[in-house]
Order: sequence, then C-alpha cells, then structure tokens
Amino acid sequence: MEQTIEKRQAIIPEEELQKKVDTALITGRSGQKECLWMKMGMVSHRLCTRNYDCPSCEFDQMMAERMSKGDSAESIAALERLKELPGNQRLCRYSLRGEISYRICSRGYNCTQCEFGQAMEEIYQQRLNKLAVRREAMLKKEDQKVRA
Repeated sequence: MEQTIEKRQAIIPEEELQKKVDTALITGRSGQKECLWMKMGMVSHRLCTRNYDCPSCEFDQMMAERMSKGDSAESIAALERLKELPGNQRLCRYSLRGEISYRICSRGYNCTQCEFGQAMEEIYQQRLNKLAVRREAMLKKEDQKVRA
C-alpha cells in the first residue's frame, strides 16, 4: 500500500514574513543565521551571509548544482539521509526560511525541479516588479518637485 504525505502550505503576509525572518530564524549565536544547507543537515557548519537570499548566494548555487547532478557518493549519501528523516525534519526550504508555515520537501531540495519552488520564484519576481514600478514612480515624483 502506497503512503501519501499531505502537504500543507500557507503563504505568510509580507509584514509577518519580515518579522519571522528577523526573529524565528535567528539561531541565538549573536544574531547569526544558519545557512539553509546546514539546517537541512547537508553541511556541518555554515552561517548565512545573504539574509536568506539564496538565489544570489554562490555557495547555494554550488550546492544546488552538486545536488542536481546527484552522481557523487557524497550527494547520494546526503539524499539518502534526507529521505530517512521523519517528515517534520524534511521541511521545504521556504518553510525553513519562514515564508510559509509548513511544507515537506518532496524533491530532495532540488527546488529547480519543484513546481512549488517555481511558483514561489514567480511570486518573488512579481514583488520585485512592483517595487521597481514604485521606485520609478517615486523618482519621477521627486524629479518633478525638483523641476518645479
């Protein structure tokens, strides 16, 4: 009999997201945040230097590339360890970041192959586009005040 795991997700409002990122993800060591790869148990120690902006992190890109190849003994062993973890310890990286309340990773942290990960990236892109429009409108307004 095949077992299915229910996936729950809820997108957190922006103001709550910032609050969670600032408080819930701080490890208590002088306000330093653990890298998601460390939280996932893939590396023994690494602190986040990008405030969980993983797409701009070279280390995250390197790790994602190594995991997507999946041909090294190290990555195979790491994936097996992840698969053996109970569901509550195999949280989606967006849940680890505090952006959603709860979701289990079903893709071995290969977010580029995950529909949910792609949807989240689209949401980020939409937010960035809105911010760019706002910024442009503010600059036009300031420019008009200076000319007046």
